[in-house]
Amino acid sequence: MSFGSFRVCPDQNPNKIQSSLTWIQQSVQSAVAVGKPVVLNAFGLVTQSNLNDFVPLNLTYAPYASDTAVTDVAARSGFAGSKRQSSSSDYADDSEEESGYSSFLQMGNSAGLAGVMQYQWGSTGITQTSSTIQLDELDTTNSAAPGATTVASPNDGFSVANNPAIQQILQQGAQAMAQDS
Repeated sequence: MSFGSFRVCPDQNPNKIQSSLTWIQQSVQSAVAVGKPVVLNAFGLVTQSNLNDFVPLNLTYAPYASDTAVTDVAARSGFAGSKRQSSSSDYADDSEEESGYSSFLQMGNSAGLAGVMQYQWGSTGITQTSSTIQLDELDTTNSAAPGATTVASPNDGFSVANNPAIQQILQQGAQAMAQDS
């Protein structure tokens, strides 16, 4: 084994930030104990504003996008009545997301992670001219060329494409890690 890796995506955990910081610290301590570097290979928080796009790892659809879709899929799959009742307040708001990302990066840097990757940067303003490619969000009001459509990359609930505050936090975290390496 050359190195270890782990992820932090604490979506519905009520103590999402603190439990994630503990997980980061424990993961680094485990790697140190065996003399190997460790990388946080993905981290993210589903926010209230991204909740409609959120696709949990064990599903292939966004269960919070519509109550009708959830009920229909649950009934067809035999899991009717088993869906965990959730509300948007179970997920991070913008302030919690900013605090969480800053804390994850600071903890990772101070604990000695060998590297960090944020999950799902995302992009907006992608020009699509072929009708064979379909992405989630279409915006035909800002087309770059006749017949072109401007789209956003797919978002499974973790995208930070439209969040300059988080993008700045990620850039600052990367700079801090680069200075300390």
